[in-house]
Amino acid sequence: MLSCAVTDGVSIGHPCCGVHNCAIPLSSNCAWYCPLHTGREASCAVEGCNEGAEPGRKTCSNPEHHLLEENYYAAGQFALQL
Repeated sequence: MLSCAVTDGVSIGHPCCGVHNCAIPLSSNCAWYCPLHTGREASCAVEGCNEGAEPGRKTCSNPEHHLLEENYYAAGQFALQL
């Protein structure tokens, strides 16, 4: 089932919760999770990890998860290095 498609920077569909198959509406268009799942914003972004995220980061204290986060953000920096 397709919930949202993005073309040329325009999203088609409605904003939905970051939890798979959650049909509860978001409190605002800027929210990532519905009111029921807002507690997940403070947890590690790595799928399957239930630890809390460190302040200022999206991952927990696990060094492998830190590396994943650093590589994620570094991918957007390569175009500027000529």
